[in-house]
Amino acid sequence: MMKIVRVVLILILFQGFICSVSFAQKSKIHAGAVIGNPTGLTVKYWLTASNALEGTVALEKINRDYSFNLNVMYLIHTFNYLDIQDSPLALYYGVGGKVLTTLDVALGVRGVAGAAYFFSSLPIDLSLELSPIFFIIPSSTADIDAGLGIRYHF
Repeated sequence: MMKIVRVVLILILFQGFICSVSFAQKSKIHAGAVIGNPTGLTVKYWLTASNALEGTVALEKINRDYSFNLNVMYLIHTFNYLDIQDSPLALYYGVGGKVLTTLDVALGVRGVAGAAYFFSSLPIDLSLELSPIFFIIPSSTADIDAGLGIRYHF
């Protein structure tokens, strides 16, 4: 059973390297804002043409307290589903972590699935994503994030 789990994890990690990519990133750094839960600033750093690291920093109000929110994700993009006039729509998924601070510190594992539209005439992309979170500290709870983002390509 463990051997099957290992093989599946290896295939998932290397899927980004073996998929065909129709859109090459012109810039490695994309930065902007995300609106939703959380609302804040986001930066995406492209490791390859289809794999990226993404971080989001936000300050949000929960009840009467403010909380600091940090998400760090490893993302795999697939560009070969749809091409709209040479401006690809990428589907992506990934996994990472979440740190949320209010009076206590909460740590969780965060998954993500979304879509990003890359404009061909502008150095901008729009994204929409949904992210389930499984908090492991201070207690086992679940939550969900959703956001609409816009990023400028530096």
